[in-house]
Amino acid sequence: MLSRIWRYIVALLSGKMDQIEDPEVLLSQAQREMTEMHARNRERAVQAITQKNNLQQMVDDTQKRVDNLQAKAELALKRGDRDLALSFSRKAELRCHPSR
Repeated sequence: MLSRIWRYIVALLSGKMDQIEDPEVLLSQAQREMTEMHARNRERAVQAITQKNNLQQMVDDTQKRVDNLQAKAELALKRGDRDLALSFSRKAELRCHPSR
């Protein structure tokens, strides 16, 4: 867009107004700009999908750790070790809610 304005100013100063209004030139320029925008948007989409996948992997890993800690807590309770079970439960809670 800025390049179009710049060419307009240059055309005004140099008296080549007919060159700037050529529909073929405008169409070609619009097509180039759209192609560039498409490439940028495609790259942004790839980055967003990659970030989403990375975050999902982190969620899955955290859930596995929580499930493991909860299983250990249940086993400790079955064995009668209430303190160890409570310790595992607290660790699982911290994994689920780290800000607490």
